[in-house]
Amino acid sequence: MKKIILTTLSLIILFGLQAQTIIGTTLDYNNTEIAILNSGDFFWDFNDTRYIVPKANGKSPKSTIFSVSIWLGGEEEDGTVHLSAMTYRQRGQDFWPGPHSRDPVSTRTKYNEMFKVSQEEINAHKINSTNPIQSIQNWPGNGDTTKGEPYQLAPFVDLNKNGKYEPSLGDYPSIKGSGAVYCVYSDQGIHTESGGRALGVDVHQLFYQDVAAGFEEVNLASFTVINRSDTSYTNFKFGVYVDFDLGNFSDDFVGCDSTSNMIYAYNGDDND
Repeated sequence: MKKIILTTLSLIILFGLQAQTIIGTTLDYNNTEIAILNSGDFFWDFNDTRYIVPKANGKSPKSTIFSVSIWLGGEEEDGTVHLSAMTYRQRGQDFWPGPHSRDPVSTRTKYNEMFKVSQEEINAHKINSTNPIQSIQNWPGNGDTTKGEPYQLAPFVDLNKNGKYEPSLGDYPSIKGSGAVYCVYSDQGIHTESGGRALGVDVHQLFYQDVAAGFEEVNLASFTVINRSDTSYTNFKFGVYVDFDLGNFSDDFVGCDSTSNMIYAYNGDDND
């Protein structure tokens, strides 16, 4: 029986077949504007930084991060290493939209979206669900099992407990914060960015924001990694690659505080 690895990571951030057009959206429910993509990297648009804190509001935007991506790795019992990791897409990509399936081309097209919804929209839907708005209607609660997709995908509140996402019957997305954006992607393909051997995982990504006291300029994310392969892994690692940009990109320093589980960046000089 294969071993399933289920890993959830939460972050608090303060400051043809291979080719795929990547979809992105802007998350701006609090006093920040951040770009989220649907294939393992975020906070940029492939050219420019898009981590704006605080909101520009007509002024020149200030960003502290150029780009961020996730790195996943693990070993087989015989020591064979698997790696799925993004940097700047200079060589290619390691993640593609949608979960693993038997028809990856159509699945990537189907899930090449960002599913964005606010708590305000959900609250209105809970009062009257007879005509769901698009963001709630299109929430990907269930996959197409005929193509090998998992039946349960994006989290939702299932009022009648039948496992099927039915927004017209009152079901609604289950999110965190005042507003969130969800996507699912996999490493099913040839890894032209890292050159690594695929793990065979699906990644469920949820970025969210809040406007509660102390959270007006904070962005949070959670990732759920599901092993869809027949391989059991040891020494599984989930890493976050961060390219900080504090003004002049060439004079930044980075550090960490292991007692608070924090990484940070600071300027090396005043020339910015």
